[in-house]
Amino acid sequence: MATTSVPLCVGMMSPHDVAGCEQTSRLYVADWQCVWRVSADGADPRRWLPATPDDDDDKINPWTLSVTARTDVLVTLPDVRQLALYDSTGSELRRIRLPGHCVPRHAVLQAVSGTIVVSLANTQLDQDQVGLDLTIENCVGPLQGWPI
Repeated sequence: MATTSVPLCVGMMSPHDVAGCEQTSRLYVADWQCVWRVSADGADPRRWLPATPDDDDDKINPWTLSVTARTDVLVTLPDVRQLALYDSTGSELRRIRLPGHCVPRHAVLQAVSGTIVVSLANTQLDQDQVGLDLTIENCVGPLQGWPI
């Protein structure tokens, strides 16, 4: 993929993370209350999640993004202590609730096995941790393998 400088989109307020998909040639940019989708050549930037700024039912505060091998986008939502998985069209596939004392920081999905590795702030223990073996099929429950 060639290096491209993406201009600030009209309406973009505070871009703080980016993820790219080689298969779809799309970039995803986490902004203050939305995710933007931009073609790899910088053309056609558009508000992707939620599609319109007035959609109060779909407001999100994304922190980090990652793209799976299946072109799905995994979004960390620290305000609600969740991870959300969207397909490449923006349809929500799953929501993964984390324990109330865990705030997600970063997440990566290993598409072949469905395993998610997530870095967390554990507010009960006042420390950062890494959770392993949280699978898409097991959307709610304790994280295995932490603290590390």
